[in-house]
Amino acid sequence: MTRRAYLILIVGTLAVFSIALLRPEFVLGTLDRFALPATVETAKTIQTDQKPAEQPEQKKDFDLKNINFNITEAEQKQAAAEDAQPKSPEVQPASISASQNHLIIPRMGVDADVIHDDTDAALLKGLWHIPGSAFPGQNGNIVISAHRWLHKPPNPTTFYSIDKIQVGDPIYYDYEGSRYEYKVTKHFIVNPEDVYILDQDENKLTLFTCTPLYSTKQRYVVNAELVSVTQLGENQK
Repeated sequence: MTRRAYLILIVGTLAVFSIALLRPEFVLGTLDRFALPATVETAKTIQTDQKPAEQPEQKKDFDLKNINFNITEAEQKQAAAEDAQPKSPEVQPASISASQNHLIIPRMGVDADVIHDDTDAALLKGLWHIPGSAFPGQNGNIVISAHRWLHKPPNPTTFYSIDKIQVGDPIYYDYEGSRYEYKVTKHFIVNPEDVYILDQDENKLTLFTCTPLYSTKQRYVVNAELVSVTQLGENQK
């Protein structure tokens, strides 16, 4: 390359740098027009080819081990006074409840409405539907809890006799005009931190309460599977 060519190259390079220093927006705009469109187009193509991620079903987080199963002396005295009242008739397996949210467990003597509440204060009232768990007719795990010894049998709201339940026993859940009949499949004991019993990955009914009797050390759990669903007619008896 001749000396003249070198001089032209040097002068041209200096001119480009001068323009870049004085008019940076001009240089950047030129680069955007020639270089960036291909990059943006590639990004768009990649985004289009990706399938939208499936969002897991949202459920309310619940801390199983923090449920307060402790009973104060005043609560125990009040429950004893209620239990001293005239006893209700013996639970009949095929009886039809007038409620739209009622649980019947013949083996345990349970025959009471299920309470929907966001706090464990509901346990002082009876059977508690655990927040975030399924309802009858929905996919998922229906979880119900109750105190073990706040009330004694034949009070129909107590899980006192949960350890008497046997595999194959029926459970009836009357809900919004239909009777859901379940059959007990298993019963077992877990620690308070074993929150997997609340998992919604399987269609079933779960009952749980404290064990051993008069202790909050562990949890006694019963699982049941759906057997049938029937409509509760007005004239059904």
